[in-house]
Amino acid sequence: MKKNTLALVAFSMTVSSAVAADWTVFTNVTHVRRLYADSSNVYAVTSGGFFRLSDRGHSFRNYNSGDGLGSNDLRDLARDGDAFWTGGAGGVLTRLSMTTDVAQTFPLALGVGSIEALERGKDTLWVGTDIGVGLFLAGVSGGVLKDMYTRLGTLPAESAVNDLALFNNDIFAATPFGVVSAERDDPALHIASQWTTYADPTGALARARQLAVAFDSLWVASDDGLFVLVDTEFVERFSGRMIRSMYAGVDTLWLGTDSGAYYRTADTVFRLAALNLNDAQMDAIARVPGGDLWVGIDGAQLVYHGLDSGWFRQEVQSQPVGVAVAGLSAADGRVWCAHLGEGAGYLDTDGLWRRVPGTSASRFEPLYSVKAAAGRIFYPGWGQGIYLVSLIGNSLSLTQYDASNSLLEPVTGSPTYTVVAGIEVDAAGGFWAANRKTRAPTLRSLVYFPPSGTPQVTFDATDGIPDNDMTGILLVGDRLWIGYNGGGLGVLDFAGTPGLKSDDQFYTFTSTSNQFLSQPLPSDFITTLDLDRGGFIWVGTPGGLARIDPEFFPFMVVDLAAVQPASSEILSLVADAGNQLWVGTGHGLARIPNGELIADSFWFAGATPLPDNRVWDLALDPSAASIWIGTGNGLANLAVLARDPANDSAALGVFPSPLHLRSDADFATFQVPFGARIDIFTVAGDRVRTLVTSNTWDGRNEAGQVVATGLYLIRVTYADGSTASGRLGVVRER
Repeated sequence: MKKNTLALVAFSMTVSSAVAADWTVFTNVTHVRRLYADSSNVYAVTSGGFFRLSDRGHSFRNYNSGDGLGSNDLRDLARDGDAFWTGGAGGVLTRLSMTTDVAQTFPLALGVGSIEALERGKDTLWVGTDIGVGLFLAGVSGGVLKDMYTRLGTLPAESAVNDLALFNNDIFAATPFGVVSAERDDPALHIASQWTTYADPTGALARARQLAVAFDSLWVASDDGLFVLVDTEFVERFSGRMIRSMYAGVDTLWLGTDSGAYYRTADTVFRLAALNLNDAQMDAIARVPGGDLWVGIDGAQLVYHGLDSGWFRQEVQSQPVGVAVAGLSAADGRVWCAHLGEGAGYLDTDGLWRRVPGTSASRFEPLYSVKAAAGRIFYPGWGQGIYLVSLIGNSLSLTQYDASNSLLEPVTGSPTYTVVAGIEVDAAGGFWAANRKTRAPTLRSLVYFPPSGTPQVTFDATDGIPDNDMTGILLVGDRLWIGYNGGGLGVLDFAGTPGLKSDDQFYTFTSTSNQFLSQPLPSDFITTLDLDRGGFIWVGTPGGLARIDPEFFPFMVVDLAAVQPASSEILSLVADAGNQLWVGTGHGLARIPNGELIADSFWFAGATPLPDNRVWDLALDPSAASIWIGTGNGLANLAVLARDPANDSAALGVFPSPLHLRSDADFATFQVPFGARIDIFTVAGDRVRTLVTSNTWDGRNEAGQVVATGLYLIRVTYADGSTASGRLGVVRER
């Protein structure tokens, strides 16, 4: 086999803006953080949004960023009449109406990274954040932050708050450094000395998780047990258990612990017997008045106790099956997913999520990706080899290939532990498998499985392929492109005959070899490969993006760092029917128009419905009208042909555009109804300014500083909860 070495030429690019579009979002709701129950429903905030469960699961409704929530990763909830306040990662409050299903979002102050706790007052909402306690006026212009208190007694400045509770006339806060309180109506709460810090000789209060008011007393759930406030100090009332969650009923205090459920009456603690739950980690607990007790178990499931009939597991339609989507393929009317740590699953034609029976995976032994072709779905994995799902009508059959029944090689030290990093299927029905980390002395790297009746073909170091630490493969005509984990990019030209090796050639492209071209690959660690409809091959790396002409090798490196500081980490690629290239990065989703080397749009979690900023995989829907986006916190569908009427500055009535900042007299005007909220972001997703009572912007951030020259993203939220997006260029000339 002949060997050649090529390198890549560098090319820099600039950035345009994000545009709004139609979204459908599916998130995983099995990681329950807090529960609330009334006589009709159970409500929960989870790592995948907010859900409402009625009649023991006969009615289920999940709400997430696709429904307007400010975050999917939620930590707490508070009842407000027919609505709920929620908060979580990103520091955005959401008020969700249970009557209209309309969500209104309210960003908090700059510097707030997450909302951890909520406590509803008469006309106020107390907000526990990662930097202190906020006081939110819920009835002013829909809602406005009055103050943020970051100095709490003798605690370190900007202490995170785990939970809040109103008791008598005081607001109490549990933090990682202890418990503090202050008079709720004190106008000087920004002064540290106005907060009382409670004595904590054993350190138990520094491990407090939750607060609750029951039996006319304030209770603290701690990793060290249960404590009650007596006069001016907290006294232990139940020890030997880590209290992970707590819920105050009418005459009972319910406790979720690291070893099952307990309940306390006025004087005594009782255990709720459950042989199969005695070691369960109960992260959330609530009871329907006079009815079932509901518990979220260690972020894995929801169970309930009928009190008169024992424990039952509630099968919630978790969307999707796994927490993180590592691989995607849309075919046969289904969306096939490889879930990190959860095995294989799919969104069926009836709209329900299902697992592929017989598949398994774990956090350390994941399934890599999915490849669907002609009624066959391939799942390559770490340790499992290949799961092949054959689809016949609505029936599934499963075949597994590993070192025990094929020419795939196992890793060193195991007879069957087989790692396959990628699958490519040819027009004849044969398929290539990237056999990674195989044992010496063979160091097998590729296995070709031909159509039935002919032997499998193997490739290894003796065939001139120098490395078997592969990350993925891409079949284009008679060439197999191979991405390596530190070895750059390889190309096997097999001349259309996988079984005849005498005419094969192999090429290598790296970040250091400059034999033919002046500049190298962005990185030797190849994360993803894709072919666009113009015949170009795109190569993703942790250091940027390369575009390749597969016929003449005039390589061009496209750098997305200009779009977002962290977005040079390319994780996934797909070209749509219009040959727009969609780029999944470690910090959001970008789009490069047909024929361009510049991204014109960017989506990120928080400012758009994207579930999470780590976009692991992308797949084009067979209808060609949308793309599927697999992220670290669920799945989304984006209608790529949909057009938002407010996707540019003209539609929002922004004037002037661009905004030239020459003096204090320069400002931009937004032609939106008075009272609409205007959020201004950098393209990195950082909030610059929020305008609530004004439709003009003076080019300054919340701290009063003039912003830098660049492109800024605009999101307008109207009174009915609907939103519109646009962009505005700023040129600073002073």
